[in-house]
Amino acid sequence: MSLALRERFGSCVRGWVPTRFISPPVSFWPPSLCSSCCRTFCVGTVDWPIGSRKNRRSNLSTEVSELQKEKLIHMFGLLDIDGNGVIEYDDFRMVVDVMCDERGWSRGHRRRLGLVRANKRLWNMMAGKLDADGDGEITLAEWLTFHFNAFCVDPDIEGIDRNLSYALNVTAKFFCDMLDSDGDGQVTEKDYVLFGEAYQISEADSREAFHLFDTNNDGILQVNEVEDLIKEFYLSEDEQALGNVFFGVFDFVD
Repeated sequence: MSLALRERFGSCVRGWVPTRFISPPVSFWPPSLCSSCCRTFCVGTVDWPIGSRKNRRSNLSTEVSELQKEKLIHMFGLLDIDGNGVIEYDDFRMVVDVMCDERGWSRGHRRRLGLVRANKRLWNMMAGKLDADGDGEITLAEWLTFHFNAFCVDPDIEGIDRNLSYALNVTAKFFCDMLDSDGDGQVTEKDYVLFGEAYQISEADSREAFHLFDTNNDGILQVNEVEDLIKEFYLSEDEQALGNVFFGVFDFVD
């Protein structure tokens, strides 16, 4: 890990995972967890068990770019609304409540009820696929392990990992439902700024990003464009990809 990253995040057992996100504290982490999560993300390699399905596949990619690592950690911090070091259902519920209250939607409003249902679908998906120990909380270790395993699938052999593909579709649908205030398939700058505020992204950053996305300057993004930007955030290794700033600006240190 570079000096800049160490100064920014602090150190951990393998010099990668930011200590402010670790639960339980580093000193209580079992060696196996360190090996399967920290080391793989730090150096981009993993020793798969002999005879495992992953070991038997040829041309398997076991590298995760520094940019992808940064984006995954940034996204974890974004979703951890209350800052307690884990992602929980309440984190998603709070964002939905903030956006619905700002729009003046009552508890029984049709759009609010739809968002609550979408919110529960997203959480159930995340809990089922990422919450390895079933304790109702997603730690940074669980978050990184899921994504690292998904990124290790060779796209030339299998295409995008099925678990990741499903997770991305559910996640993109949820965010688009939140952004599209009237269900007309379009997202305005006002919608995007409100979305950013709910995730503690500054208004200035949100407006600047929206203008980058709005290439024809009509003040509107189509929902399919938004879905593409969200997926680009998760998948792209291109430092210049517009999707990198969809969830706020972050400092990338190579």
